[in-house]
Amino acid sequence: MFKYKEETIYIKPKKKRGWRIQQKNTNLQSRLHSKRFEEIARTLERYAQKKRECPTKAEQCLKLLLIREIIPFHFQYVIDQMIVDFFLPYANLIIEVDGGYHLNQMKKDQQRDAYMFTKKGYNTLRLTNDQVLNDDNVISKIEEKIKHSND
Repeated sequence: MFKYKEETIYIKPKKKRGWRIQQKNTNLQSRLHSKRFEEIARTLERYAQKKRECPTKAEQCLKLLLIREIIPFHFQYVIDQMIVDFFLPYANLIIEVDGGYHLNQMKKDQQRDAYMFTKKGYNTLRLTNDQVLNDDNVISKIEEKIKHSND
């Protein structure tokens, strides 16, 4: 592989006929990659819109609590090819409301939280449906996490 005028030239053996020179069109590949990324982003945004239209009971309850407490947030927000339930941008805090099926995927959720924290710098607060619906201290937990994330 040789570099010449910012283009990469690959030299590959050709079957029974010696050598050939093949130029790699990096501009075309970057355009294809960006188109694919745009497709994924549009698909995620459409899916997030559908999730916004029919939230779960716990999500609706937490949404109303956050509105009542005048805490600015985004609901069903796309961050780095992931859809999060609630995002508080001023605190870099992600709030996930987990239903019963999350008991089966706890390891996956922990990996996702670790990725969002280490790579992107977001803090994550996970609440179960029961905590949101039955616990009166949900807002205090969120405010405590906000104070902790701002420190």
